[in-house]
Parts: sequence; C-alpha cells; structure tokens
Amino acid sequence: MLRVCILGHSGVGKTHLARLFALEGWEPFRVREPRSDADAAVCKSPAEYAALVEDHAHRPLIYAGGPPNDLRVYHDWSFFDVRNTSQCLEHTTAARDPSTSLRVEIFAPVLAEMLEHQDELDGRAFSLNPDDLLVLLLNPTARSIHDMDGPSDELRLATLLAIRERASVDDGNFDLADGLRRAEGLDHELEAWKTIAKHVPQTVECLRWEHFEYRHFVAGPSELARARASVLAAAPPELAARLEAAMAPSA
Repeated sequence: MLRVCILGHSGVGKTHLARLFALEGWEPFRVREPRSDADAAVCKSPAEYAALVEDHAHRPLIYAGGPPNDLRVYHDWSFFDVRNTSQCLEHTTAARDPSTSLRVEIFAPVLAEMLEHQDELDGRAFSLNPDDLLVLLLNPTARSIHDMDGPSDELRLATLLAIRERASVDDGNFDLADGLRRAEGLDHELEAWKTIAKHVPQTVECLRWEHFEYRHFVAGPSELARARASVLAAAPPELAARLEAAMAPSA
C-alpha cells in the first residue's frame, strides 16, 4: 500500500506528474462556477459550497484550526482556505481505508496541519499515517529546502516564471498580481514542506526539477516521460521501485 503526495510551487507540474500514477486521486474541490462539464467534476459552485457548509453548521467538529488555513474537519468533509479562496475535501471511502493506495494532492500548508494533528484526525475522518505516505517534493533549484531559512530568490523567480509561461501557452492571460502573490506565499509553503518532510520519513526531494507545467503543454507525452525518469533518478532504489510499481503501465 502506498499513498503518493506530490508537492511543489504553483506551475511546477504537479497535475501532469499525477498522470504517471495508476492510483485513485484524493484531492479537494475548488470553489468556482464550472467552466465545462469536465471542470464540474473537480469544483463546486459557490451555491453548492454554501449549501455544504450550511449542512455541516450544526454537525460535530472533529478539528478546527485558525488562520490562514481555517481548517475545519468533520466526519465526512473538510473545509479550508488556500490563498484566501475556499476549498472542500470529501473523505472518500478510499481515503478512510488505511489499506487503499492513493494519490494525494492537498495544498501543503493544509496537509502539514493535518499531519501535525494526526492523533485527532487519523481514523476519525480519514487515514493519513505518515509511514504509509511517500512525498515527492518538486524543487526547481539546486538548494534543498532544508538549507533555506526562507524561500530563495531563485525559488521565487522560478515560481513566477512557471506561472507566466503557463499563461503564455494556455490563454495568454497572465495575471502579474496573482503571480506575485503566489511567489510571496512561498514563505508559508516552504515551512509546510519542511513540516511534512519532518513527519514523513519517505520524502523524496527532486532537486533541479525542470518539468514545469508549461513544458508539458509544449512537449506533450515526451515531457512526462522525462519527468518520470527524473522522479525515479531522485528516489533511493527501494523507493524508486515502489514508485515505479504504482505507475501506470503506459507511463
């Protein structure tokens, strides 16, 4: 059994890398009006979200945190904020079952808070045993997060570049203010990455990561093949074997 968590800054290519794994995903719903039928599968409209929150208003809380995550965990759903926007996470049957392998994609500061309060949450809402997790941390720099007192200029610039280039190959609508907010928010994310690595023994930091999201748009499957090779090269042999076993046959 293996639960793979993919972490990294905005635009680093987490969503594309997730396609490597033949694992059921456990990830939150964004809150926005669906842009398409496909988008409706990964988001809740503001009205749907408000109804879900209202439905839980008088239910027992398992855990309630404070800003900036404002994490509230109930038996069947969690609610939290990501960069001042709401998200909600369903506690699926697979997420509750400690024997089920999963691909986990939760915003790092929220995941870190969940791990820090594992004794309160594990088994009551979902299963998140650190010994069953394998974290892939995608770091575009040559400097480990453990050697950073704060995000390096290189890390901030890589984040801004990834966001800008993603916009240029997508719809050309680059929001500089949003990009700067995400780069500035790396302080919060860096601390979360460190916390997660402290809790999860099987953490693989992929240094000099270059397989940004925009490169997948440009190069397609060949970029994913290169990303696969980078992941397996970064992992110790035993972990690389477990990762490869969890990958889709065609990956």
